[in-house]
Amino acid sequence: MIDPNPEPDSLTQIDADDDAISGYDGMQWITPDKHHIDILSDQNGWPAEASDHMKACFCQMLDAALAAHDMTRCTVSLLLCSDDKIRQLNHDHRGKNKATNVLSFPSQDDDNMAFYIAVDADDQNREEIGDIAIAYETCVREAEESGISTHDHVTHLFGHGVLHLLGYDHETDADANEMEMLESSLLAAIGIANPYGDIEDEETRDDNATNKMPMTRFSS
Repeated sequence: MIDPNPEPDSLTQIDADDDAISGYDGMQWITPDKHHIDILSDQNGWPAEASDHMKACFCQMLDAALAAHDMTRCTVSLLLCSDDKIRQLNHDHRGKNKATNVLSFPSQDDDNMAFYIAVDADDQNREEIGDIAIAYETCVREAEESGISTHDHVTHLFGHGVLHLLGYDHETDADANEMEMLESSLLAAIGIANPYGDIEDEETRDDNATNKMPMTRFSS
């Protein structure tokens, strides 16, 4: 299970009945390619039906991203949380005392991981690639501001987080362009429109990124 209340810069294995996960629903999704998404969802924040709608899209996106990197038997930890919880994680692990839409913690950087999964005995050969946290209130607000569905926006954020776990970032314009193209390709494969708009040139790209999806100034 995922510990949603970790000590800063530490990894803690917890049991399913630990007080730390009270108020969270645990579930596991197994993708068609047999990857795992281990989830804790805030009972007071995320509506139960939201996870049902997201399951197929999340699984397809994870399979496509990992297949492109020839990766098998992988696990991603996913925390569906509140703005308050992601603000705490952002403060504890990034030194930023504010809420954001998504945070990613690659497993290669153990000192910066936010969660630790207690892996079952039959999963010892499974690769844990990292942790993703997504905040509900911020996602809903951003989707409303941009005139898109919350489902499409959250799916985009999950794909964005997965790419971070695989080593992509957006620190430079070139890196941001590459990441946006990969995200758009993953989304197109599951029938979700390009959140960055139709990109014709650099000036148009900047305008569209601002007008179509102002929340894509990611912090992860």
